[in-house]
Amino acid sequence: MLRLGARRAIAKGSFRSTIRLGPRFASSESAAELKAPEHRRRSPLRAFWTIFRMGFYSFALYTAGATAALCSDKFEDYWVKYVPGGERYMEGLYDLWVNRDEVGDRIGNKVIDFAHDVGLEKYMKIPPKQEVGEWPTAHPPLPKYEKEKESDGRPEPKFENLPSTAGTTTKSLRKPLKKNVDAQAAAVQKAVVEAEKAFEAEKDELTKALKRKEEELKKILSSSEAVPSYSLNPIDLTSDDPGINVIVKSINGLISSLSSSISSEEAQKNVDAISADLVALSEKYDSLETELKKELQSAFAEEQIKLEKKYGEEYEKQSKELTEELAKALSDSKEEMSKKYEEKLKLDVAETTKTVLHEADNIIALVRAHSMDQLAKIVTSRVENERNGKLKNLDALVSRVEEIEAQEIELSKTAETLVTYKNINTSIGTIKQILASNESSALSGPALVKELTNLRQLTSPLHNELIDSALQSLPSDEVILTTGGVLTQSQLISRWELLTPELRKVSLLPSNAGVMGYISSFLFSKLLLPKSGVPVKSDDKIEGADVESVIARVNNFLVKNELDNAVEEVTNLKGWPRKLADDWLKEGRKKLEIQFLLDVVDTEMHVVV
Repeated sequence: MLRLGARRAIAKGSFRSTIRLGPRFASSESAAELKAPEHRRRSPLRAFWTIFRMGFYSFALYTAGATAALCSDKFEDYWVKYVPGGERYMEGLYDLWVNRDEVGDRIGNKVIDFAHDVGLEKYMKIPPKQEVGEWPTAHPPLPKYEKEKESDGRPEPKFENLPSTAGTTTKSLRKPLKKNVDAQAAAVQKAVVEAEKAFEAEKDELTKALKRKEEELKKILSSSEAVPSYSLNPIDLTSDDPGINVIVKSINGLISSLSSSISSEEAQKNVDAISADLVALSEKYDSLETELKKELQSAFAEEQIKLEKKYGEEYEKQSKELTEELAKALSDSKEEMSKKYEEKLKLDVAETTKTVLHEADNIIALVRAHSMDQLAKIVTSRVENERNGKLKNLDALVSRVEEIEAQEIELSKTAETLVTYKNINTSIGTIKQILASNESSALSGPALVKELTNLRQLTSPLHNELIDSALQSLPSDEVILTTGGVLTQSQLISRWELLTPELRKVSLLPSNAGVMGYISSFLFSKLLLPKSGVPVKSDDKIEGADVESVIARVNNFLVKNELDNAVEEVTNLKGWPRKLADDWLKEGRKKLEIQFLLDVVDTEMHVVV
């Protein structure tokens, strides 16, 4: 009754869980059936986005590489040599960094120029452009000049094929020289830029003075009374500066536009005064420009002479050092080549000696073989001559010797078979002793693998298919080593005793049990009475199939060392008890398989021998 109530409760709980989970599975299956495959259309902006990302990654990669090249001279050499467009991008990035203060003003001027080109000044007020100077380069080049080379009668050295060490030395010598030249050239360029700024300041002052004179002329003309027409003489002045020419042109246009309505002599005097001032300003501007050019030329000539003197001496010194290094490199390469030639010569001599010795050995062997052939012919002829005399019974003697030899071969084969059989029996006995041992040890697995390997080696010359297939059916060496060999009888019994309480807990558990089923099986298993022994067989041959009966029979078989019957009883279990006993069953079957296959090999050896 208790078992029946537990089973009903377990079945009821499982039925309720099935009812609860049923709608969920049904809804998911119907949704999967109604869901149609989606065909996603590719966005037209995907290609643009891919190009944009590639451009952005290229920009970031080039910027990072150029920055690293500017910070490291070694990386700069690799960057310029192997990256396409790397040198130009690096120079542009350095120029942008040096002149970063004027970047905003230049961009603003570009925008203002674009606004004027479009015609936006008609609709809005456009701010004036910012004044920016000439964009200086990061490494200004030296000005080009022609100079005849002074020859002292010595030929110029030509170095076409230099060793790798010399190449690195010249490169290391050129780098400080290049940096010094760039620094001096940058200083000269800076002085030129400062002089140009001073000149521009003077020019701005002259332009402002001209504008003031123009305003004074306008005031005078506006304050003068209208009189009969009086022609004003225009200002006759040309200058090298286009800005001054534009101002003079605008003033002459104003004079021509007002000459028809102005007739005052004072106005003409003012115009003459303005003209004189303009002439003076133009002369002053020309003189300043001439003086500036002369100063720049003299400064440039002095710097050029200093640089030629300084770097000429450095060039002579470095060329001398380079020549010494080249001579040293040539001497080193000469010594290295001589060493290699001597080593190669020694190897050639050794190979030649070896070849000659081999040829001599071959000739000696050939002569020896020829001598043996001649000796065999002589012996054969003498034996044939003596056959009819002293050696009449030689044929009978030879046949008798052959019979004795055949018998000796058969006896040796029989002896070898007996020795092999003895060794195989010894190996089988050792394996059975290991399997029957009750002492557990960590070395039992390696010892068993060693004996099985020895048994395979001993039986391989027999070429017996049954023995070979039986040995191949044994568990592999890796399986035996990983599982620690084969469990002893005491280990199997102890493991079965540890497994027995767990089997009792799940003995009342059905196959589809829930949580309540586990709890009920655990509680009601405490009420079961343990059994012992084997039931007496009667005519009906009915034996208990419950877990307690199986446990009792297995305990009895294990005590009697009947492992095969115990394994058979455990195999007949069903449900959760069968799953819990899988590991124990595998170990028992492995031991039984090894014992059975060893018995097969032993029986076959008795049949063969």
